[in-house]
Amino acid sequence: YILLLEYVYAELVDEKTPTFSYSEVTDDYLSSRYLVKFKKGSAMMGNIANAASPNKLFTRTSSGVKLSLPKEEIAVMDLDSINEVEYWETRDDVEAVELDTKVYLQAEQIPYGIKSVKALTLTDSDVSNRKVCIIDTGFDINHPDLTSDLNVVSGYTGSLTAGDWKEDGHGHGTHVAGTIAAIHNSDGVLGVNRNGELKLHIVKVFDKNGSWTWGSHLMSAVQECVDAGANVVNMSLGGSGYSSFAEGFFSSILENDNVLLVAAAGNHGNDMYSYPASFSSIMSVAAININNDIANFSQHNDEVDIAAPGVGVLSTLPLSVSSSGYGVYHGTSMSAPHVSGVAALVWSLYPEKTALEIRNVLEESAEDLGTLGRDNYYGHGLVRADLAAAMLDSGFTFSPTITPPACFDYPEGWHDSDGIKYDCNWYATSNNCEDFGDGWPHLGKTAQEACCACGGGNKSASTSSPTKSPTVSTKAPTFSTKGPTISTKSPSIPTSSPTSFPTPYPSNKPTNGPSEKPTIHPTESPSVFPSALPSAPPTKSPTKAPTKAPTKAPTNSPTSATNGACQEELLGRFFFKLKNGTFVPISKNCRWLDAQGPSKKNRICAMTQSRNGFEPANKVCLATCKTCDGSNQETPSPTPAPSKRTPTCDETPSRKFVLRVNASGNNVFKSCRWLSTSKSSKIERICGETVPSNTASSVTAIAREVCRSTCKTCPS
Repeated sequence: YILLLEYVYAELVDEKTPTFSYSEVTDDYLSSRYLVKFKKGSAMMGNIANAASPNKLFTRTSSGVKLSLPKEEIAVMDLDSINEVEYWETRDDVEAVELDTKVYLQAEQIPYGIKSVKALTLTDSDVSNRKVCIIDTGFDINHPDLTSDLNVVSGYTGSLTAGDWKEDGHGHGTHVAGTIAAIHNSDGVLGVNRNGELKLHIVKVFDKNGSWTWGSHLMSAVQECVDAGANVVNMSLGGSGYSSFAEGFFSSILENDNVLLVAAAGNHGNDMYSYPASFSSIMSVAAININNDIANFSQHNDEVDIAAPGVGVLSTLPLSVSSSGYGVYHGTSMSAPHVSGVAALVWSLYPEKTALEIRNVLEESAEDLGTLGRDNYYGHGLVRADLAAAMLDSGFTFSPTITPPACFDYPEGWHDSDGIKYDCNWYATSNNCEDFGDGWPHLGKTAQEACCACGGGNKSASTSSPTKSPTVSTKAPTFSTKGPTISTKSPSIPTSSPTSFPTPYPSNKPTNGPSEKPTIHPTESPSVFPSALPSAPPTKSPTKAPTKAPTKAPTNSPTSATNGACQEELLGRFFFKLKNGTFVPISKNCRWLDAQGPSKKNRICAMTQSRNGFEPANKVCLATCKTCDGSNQETPSPTPAPSKRTPTCDETPSRKFVLRVNASGNNVFKSCRWLSTSKSSKIERICGETVPSNTASSVTAIAREVCRSTCKTCPS
């Protein structure tokens, strides 16, 4: 498969471009100092210019003249009210009145993204123990805001390099590097890690044109990063081509080499998968703007893990690309280095942690944006260095201890579509929330959305004071004035990129890669609930259990039946689909199929096509597809489903557990259905948690206790 740089467009910052911040502009409009320009020959202007004490000339103002510019017929006055301003504007001898604006020394700027991720709240005094590998277009080693110390920055010089790693004729790689590690030196900009001591390793896979490279080259580049001792790999690149070889390779890097992998989610603004970001072993980073709104170009799907600034990002550029050495770029390519930089910064303070632990804490501590909890646009939310460090700090309670928020059933007087008997009070009894809470909507809401007892309702925060303030970290930031040496060496200017790209098969004529991830999405899902209630009225207090019992079966399938005829090889492979409609087959194994959601599993088991020696799933995965007798139909059980209070391996799909606490201190609930359809790595991570992650309420249910079938934690 092929890879492209993931950025949308650039705005180069010219040397004459002012760099006033919003606060500076606001200060001007709060000022009472004005320039009053008189008409030529004005007697008043003459009096002001000749007066030894010009303030004595005025009786209508308490402030008076600060300065006069006689040749320009201008007097500088303090006017303390709008009435005074209007007085001078309406005089016959006054030509105009304007604010006297402020002028600032053009010193170092802090890009908004560095502020958004709260990088400056943590010290970077220990970042020399971390190394970030940047796979990109190169690195301008002569840039005054980037380190030139070869004990700090190194690069790949082997046969697969796209050129001298110390040069960047395109600018993309230098821009990425600036976000991660631009030096605090009272000039230009600064990065997430700003003391010039974060170790960098550069692998140049794109030339000055920044067009494309092979997926196999990317795997080789990542291996070079690992061999160089990198802890974090930044990949601001991507393509639509899927490779099972690459998927396995990246999983091994994360799990066996303890290296955190970060990549851009993609810039097509749709729900297609971009690789390598959409491999589960890689953090897929979406782009947001200064207001924390999702960028319209940012790709959104169920593989997006986290978000970071990617619109209007100011960073370093080679002088051959920008005469000022700086520019504003837009894209998920700009978002990824914010996450890579924060990962290195936080990890440097807790070097004993693993890559998986760092990834977990970045996601779980992210500032929740968009829909409550993880969503396909923002992932877990905005990466925050301060909150991640707070979660890792020993003795720190991630969320302050507060009175649980008040909750009111909403809409008031809600009941489900079966009538007023089935209101929130009814759902609060027994296991009714778990069994029936996600069905029978009324007024646009189910019980899980309307009733506090089911995790819904309208919550308002308590006004009581927290018992412990969320002091984020005691590790205060420090700044260094260390700067690199400067030379006049500049790489050449890039040319335009091609419009079409080859596939990962070098022996064939290059074509465009596949446009979507090789999975099949069902067009509809079987309903969990019956379509109607029994016609006979209840003879006593209504209970819905007989007619509305959940029908979802346990998600874990046996590997063999008791008669020995339903055995299957977990790694047995079946035909899944054709790659991009060509004759190249894609296969999957039975273990993968068993981990899918029931709807997707049923659809795949219903497929009958075979190709290139691969049989369909229903002939390979006999136990998972329940086709031991050649049929894809389940045999109805002659006995009723066990009670949900019976210690079996059944689980209620709609039952919820506490996933985490968001930045506002509220519990984030998820259902077993959501967990069972998640990626296998995520299921393993969430099911592995043994301590409830919430502190804002008395709910202590964790996934392994609630979703016993999905987590495979059935009681003995």
